[in-house]
Amino acid sequence: MKAGKIILSIASIVMVSVFMVIGSHMIFSRDTHTHLESVAYTKLLELDNDMEPELTLAMQMVRSPVLIEYMENPSDPEKVARAMKEFQVFQSEFASHRTFWISDIDKKYYSNMEYLYTLDPTREDSAWYPMTLNSGDEYQFYVDFEVALQKTFLWINALVYNQNKKPIGIAGTGIELSDFVDSMYSKLESGVDMLMYNMNGEISGSTNLDDLEKKTQITVRMPELAAVSDLFPKTNTRLSTWKGEYLITPLNQVGWMMVLFKPYTFREFILNAAAPFAVIMIILVIVLIITALSNILRPLNEISSAVKGISSGDADLRKRIDTKFHTAFKVIPTIVRGFNAFLENLNQIISVMKQSKASLETAGTKLSQGTQETMDSINLIISNIKGFGENLERQNLSVDQTASTVEQILSNIKSLETMVITQAQVVENASGAVGQMIHNISEVNTSVDRMAQSFGVLANVADSGAKTQTELQGHIAEIETQSKLLNEANTVIANIASQTNLLAMNAAIEAAHAGNAGKGFAVVADEIRKLSETSTRQSKTIGEQLNAIQSKIETVVTATQEGVSGYKNLAKEISETDSLVRQIKSAMEEQQAGSAQITHALKDMNESSKKVQSAAQEMNEGSKTIMTEMNTLQEETHNMKEEMDEMARSASKINESGAALSEISNLMEKSISEIGQQVDQFKV
Repeated sequence: MKAGKIILSIASIVMVSVFMVIGSHMIFSRDTHTHLESVAYTKLLELDNDMEPELTLAMQMVRSPVLIEYMENPSDPEKVARAMKEFQVFQSEFASHRTFWISDIDKKYYSNMEYLYTLDPTREDSAWYPMTLNSGDEYQFYVDFEVALQKTFLWINALVYNQNKKPIGIAGTGIELSDFVDSMYSKLESGVDMLMYNMNGEISGSTNLDDLEKKTQITVRMPELAAVSDLFPKTNTRLSTWKGEYLITPLNQVGWMMVLFKPYTFREFILNAAAPFAVIMIILVIVLIITALSNILRPLNEISSAVKGISSGDADLRKRIDTKFHTAFKVIPTIVRGFNAFLENLNQIISVMKQSKASLETAGTKLSQGTQETMDSINLIISNIKGFGENLERQNLSVDQTASTVEQILSNIKSLETMVITQAQVVENASGAVGQMIHNISEVNTSVDRMAQSFGVLANVADSGAKTQTELQGHIAEIETQSKLLNEANTVIANIASQTNLLAMNAAIEAAHAGNAGKGFAVVADEIRKLSETSTRQSKTIGEQLNAIQSKIETVVTATQEGVSGYKNLAKEISETDSLVRQIKSAMEEQQAGSAQITHALKDMNESSKKVQSAAQEMNEGSKTIMTEMNTLQEETHNMKEEMDEMARSASKINESGAALSEISNLMEKSISEIGQQVDQFKV
């Protein structure tokens, strides 16, 4: 027996230990995986922040028009000089201050502004060049560890395209990844190991420089990774081993893989074993509780069986539970004895209840009959109160309507009084306005008389202007006739000058025929010719001036004719306006007479309004007296209605009490019947 218990204890301890180890490792794997993903994401952000500016600058460099022209014509000295200046500017902007380039035409490789060698694409160590040039990408990365400098460089190989989208060369820069890798390790928390490897599986990022120089395979440093199906995944890949947790993350920017590792140590086991240990302790406590409850419930089940045996029969209260049973809890027999005592007391109570049942049934019947008679009387009282209340309600409604009518009459009288007062004021104001209007009409008549006089003077002036304009038109016509005569005279003078010129020419010809004897006559002929030419020019000028004057005279004649017509129209309009003014004067005189009659009528209306106002005031006083009496009657009617309402409410309460009493009586009768049925089930 003891050996079995020892074996059971050892097996339990082993199972608990195994459960704790497995649970601790599962919790470690879950939490560590989440943590390593967070660390990997942080490192990717650091890499992006360091590389993005350099990559952007490299792409700007290969898109420079100056560099594109150079790549197409690398032998042109002028373009070479311009390109060198451009490369110099970009080199100063790069963080590493490094640049390189190669044109596909001459294959000359330049680094840091110096020519190094001419590249042979057929050589094995130059395979990167045709592979990059023909890749079709905008850029590619190449990582290399410089043993001499003990530094790792990431080379950005950006392609230069011409206008036809054909690659014509490569240019780029080198980023020192050693400092970046060192900074990544410096920020790495303790307890987490990190390595980086390239697509060949060679370690490219490590704190151990021997691994970088020897290009150690990642599976040599971390043999557990050999179990991974794909060492170069496109997304995060985890590996859980008893040694620790691994996470492989692709670094797409540099074409590397980053692996993070956190070992599963005894410290991690202790930290993560708390939860499994707590689960085991809870299970042990539950087992102990179940064991204790089984010892308690066993005797209670016997008591339950005894109780069911009593309740399953005809409710025989003479039966008792046997107390002869064994239990480790002394309280159980005490409970049984108490239950038997309860049965004894219940037996006595039921016996008394059976004896009292008949008396209660008789009392309940009498109470129900008396309650019904009371309810009938109360309903009759309520019906009478309702009839009286309805009559009073109709009377109250009639009083309210009468009071409302009286109030309306009083309101109408007040409105009439107000309207009479307003009418008196309006009549008084109208009388003043009509007086003012009569005064204004008188002034308008005076102004109209003056206007009639002015229009008479204006008509005379217009007639005089028309006569003057007619005389002026006659004078201008005479001037026009004289100007035509002058023009004709000027024409005659021009003809004479023309004939004189012809005579002078003939005289000059004859003088020339006469020789020396005709020289004097030639001089005279020349002077006559000059005088004739001068006369011709002056005659022409005078003719032009006369034509201009004649044109102006014709314009003046036309304007004068329009002026005469305008004066005639003006005289006609003045005559018509004078006629209208006289009509206005006649109308104003008639209006003045009508206004005087209106003034007299307004005075009569004002006296009538005062009489109506006095009568309205007397009616108002009488209506107030009637309204006071109506208010008194209305108040008394309302008081009577409130008293009747109070009586109705009291009767309703009595009715409710009677209904409640009737309901209680019925309920009591029903309860007595039910109690009798239940009591009759027991055997005592």
